[in-house]
Amino acid sequence: MGSLKQRLYCVLFALTSFTFAQRAQAHDPNLPRNVFANDPIGSDWVWWRPQKMIFDPVKVLEIQTQIAAISPEDASSVNLEDAFGEHGSAFLFPILATHGDKGVTLLRRFLKPYIEGKAPDDSWLLIVASLGRVPSSEARSALEGELARMLREWTPSETIKIKGREIHVPRPDTRIPPLDALLACLAGQEALTAQKIDALSKQVRDRILVSRPWTAGLEWTRQLMPEASLLTVIDDALELCEEKELLTAMELQASSERLRAIWVFLHDSTDTWPIVEKLLLRHASAEPAIFDYLLIQYMYVLSYKAQIGHGTYVLNEQVASLVSRRQIDSHGNLSYISRVLTGCKTQEEHPQWGQFLAKHAATLDKKYEDMAASHVKRILESKDEETKQLFDRQTRVKVFENFKTPGVHMIGLTGARQKLSVK
Repeated sequence: MGSLKQRLYCVLFALTSFTFAQRAQAHDPNLPRNVFANDPIGSDWVWWRPQKMIFDPVKVLEIQTQIAAISPEDASSVNLEDAFGEHGSAFLFPILATHGDKGVTLLRRFLKPYIEGKAPDDSWLLIVASLGRVPSSEARSALEGELARMLREWTPSETIKIKGREIHVPRPDTRIPPLDALLACLAGQEALTAQKIDALSKQVRDRILVSRPWTAGLEWTRQLMPEASLLTVIDDALELCEEKELLTAMELQASSERLRAIWVFLHDSTDTWPIVEKLLLRHASAEPAIFDYLLIQYMYVLSYKAQIGHGTYVLNEQVASLVSRRQIDSHGNLSYISRVLTGCKTQEEHPQWGQFLAKHAATLDKKYEDMAASHVKRILESKDEETKQLFDRQTRVKVFENFKTPGVHMIGLTGARQKLSVK
């Protein structure tokens, strides 16, 4: 018996020691920070930047030693092959992003062959993404240059010959990586504003890309800047809209790319829903177009909450009071969401809110009545777990939990999820 107890104790001690060693390695102060750890989780797959990075401590410490051997003065002239071998490790570029001005100088030198004509590859994606995680004017300058170059040089397809026939093959949109990284860099500097996002949106001048600066810009602002800054960016973005743009968005019509991106961001998940309420209350005395627009956004959020709450939602008392005091015009979208919410119920009684909903629901165009009824049915019949996952950002990245081996895991230009080289 004593022998069995002793063996069990040894096994338990070994397991405990192993777990402690694993935790100690995970918090090794000699390892650099993961510069991609705070990347926002967008509503689409981000093929152009890492989805997960798992350090190999031995390899990382070797790279740290190589970087430390280069003085800041030598960073602009050292032979890169002598310093880093054949640059086989995907860890190199993210680690350089943690080494300040020296790291940026070396990253820009690794970028030079691409500027001189080398075709973009996965290493280029990593260099660009890594520069985007450095909140400095030098990194920003490099990314502005790459974005201008890609806007100038990128073409949507390339022609290849197969058995003598010319075939047009779609090319990955290499304008997106420097655009995304530049927005990240500006947000890291806490210098991203609605005006800068708008300028970038105008710079890309492309229907496919024009909403991306807004979608990604808001995500990066939320991730890297204080909430007050995020609220200001959205406030300013709404102020940039002409009244006609807001009024169109409040009808059951297609809205502008800018407002569509704001809509997607505000409604995307439970994480952003509180922002809608704060924006609405901040605009309690705002001009009608902006207040009405935000009220409609808030009402859609209430419908999502009702979907999670089996048809019941919690209403902010201040909002209920506001709608009873303000003159609010009828809009197609307001009538529609009012009709949907009349099929749900508030957790507490709010007579003035019920009157407001009934008034606007009555103005709904008859051709949308069936759609509204189907919407209510969908809310009432929704299943808890499925609905929560629909609005849960973390659900989207659970697939990344399968990545266990050291490496930089990304989809990349090849279009196949992979682990990049960590030689």
